[in-house]
Amino acid sequence: MESALQTLVPTLLIQGSIVFSGILSARLLGPEARGYLALAILIPTVTALVGTFGLPSAVAYYTARAGSYVRPSRSVVAFLIALTVLLTIVNAGLILLLFSSDPPWVLAAVAPTVVVTPFIVFQVMVTAIHQGLGQFTLMNVTRVTPFVCWGGGILLLGATRSASLSSACLILTLAYAVGVAVALATASRLRAARDGPPLRVRALVRFGGQGFVGTISPLENLRLDQLVVWTFQGPAALGYYSTAQAFYTLPRLVGQSIGMLALPRTAALPKIRRAHFIRQVFAVAAAAIGLLAVVLALAVPWLVVFLFGEEYAPSIPVAQVLMVTGFMLAMRRLAADLLRGDGRPSGDSLAEIASWPVLAIALTLAATRGPLAVAIATAVASFVALLVAGWLLSRGLRNRSVPQAATRSPDA
Repeated sequence: MESALQTLVPTLLIQGSIVFSGILSARLLGPEARGYLALAILIPTVTALVGTFGLPSAVAYYTARAGSYVRPSRSVVAFLIALTVLLTIVNAGLILLLFSSDPPWVLAAVAPTVVVTPFIVFQVMVTAIHQGLGQFTLMNVTRVTPFVCWGGGILLLGATRSASLSSACLILTLAYAVGVAVALATASRLRAARDGPPLRVRALVRFGGQGFVGTISPLENLRLDQLVVWTFQGPAALGYYSTAQAFYTLPRLVGQSIGMLALPRTAALPKIRRAHFIRQVFAVAAAAIGLLAVVLALAVPWLVVFLFGEEYAPSIPVAQVLMVTGFMLAMRRLAADLLRGDGRPSGDSLAEIASWPVLAIALTLAATRGPLAVAIATAVASFVALLVAGWLLSRGLRNRSVPQAATRSPDA
């Protein structure tokens, strides 16, 4: 219960920062500039998440199995440094490519976000170590810091009446720089076990690769829906769409937080005791996240107008549909973490691959029909991914049984 609260409170802080910064940036910048900012945030985030090749999940898994901080080998350190440099170059190339047709001042404004990618890579690796060790306070401090700084920075821009796309991108970069400083501070408290072999590149890449496809979800990580809206409907439409997404992130973050707790605890349990724990966590999460999604969907019409203004009223039906997507993505992400904790990372990849044809067809049909059509397409594809992930999760638990007295664990 204590660790659940330790994760829930940071989740609410992250969601509050996202909504707060979204409200202020939308009001200060307007729909078009808000669309540019959304893409500037998207590029380094996607580059870091895809480029790490599922390695954070592998680090969390092996750390949890070892029960202590596992010292990385020199080859792992060299590999991560080389990977980070490569991803920074890729990030710069994507910024040049996607903003090449826009006015020169737009490219100059978003240029500082080039360095956000290496900041994110370092932060997620340190977060994964704390997750695997069950150090949830340090984990949450590390992952919350950039979001809180980002919200505070946007508030400062509004208070000083100096808001612009350029200043917002600079604040974003500084927020992640502070996040790196905090991650360094929390990492300095880690002490490697003296016995046991160090982490090897081959083991990390093998585990991360098995679940890699699941970590590059076109909707959760690549944000393909945002790219479709940007490409076929323009920056103003993306401004409305990203405003609507500010609400559906809460169910997703709750599911992610539960998964971050469940993965190391599932991995630490004996295999015969995992089935009861997995079923219990999944059922309770489905009820809680489902209720949250319904309440938010009913409140969205009032919240959008009150928080963002009448100018963003077109976002209301989009936000309501995205609440359905948010619920299904949250449950699929939880199923993925439970699969990884059970030593089956490939299950997440299979579920993701199964949804790709549906997503491709749905987005193709919706591309030029407005943000609402794109939102409906995401709901359909996320339903297929959840269906397959849930089936794979339950399939692996069918033949496991244990006496009732042994099924309960203190962690459940």
